[in-house]
Amino acid sequence: MTRDDLPSWSKEMISIIKEAGAIGLAVMVVAFYLGQQAGWIGDVSLKGHQELAVLAQHQTEILIENQRILKSLIELNEKNGKSFMILARGICLSVTVQHDVEARCLGELP
Repeated sequence: MTRDDLPSWSKEMISIIKEAGAIGLAVMVVAFYLGQQAGWIGDVSLKGHQELAVLAQHQTEILIENQRILKSLIELNEKNGKSFMILARGICLSVTVQHDVEARCLGELP
């Protein structure tokens, strides 16, 4: 049985139901959108984006702090290296009594 075989009143009912369904769906979509804009319906995607933005900001702050700590550790390591070089030169000079060994101590270490 096809649609053409149906009586005219049933064809009209089918048309009315199809139109009402299309109009009803359009009204529901528009109502949902306007409800979100009015704040009556929560915008889930916006909330997710805000949470991600907060997490990204927090991770950026942690990264900046880690970079600052790393920079200070590098500076401290350079100072310690220079101090050890001075200490090694001093020990080298204090334990040697030969002139050529003292020259080697001074030449190898800045």
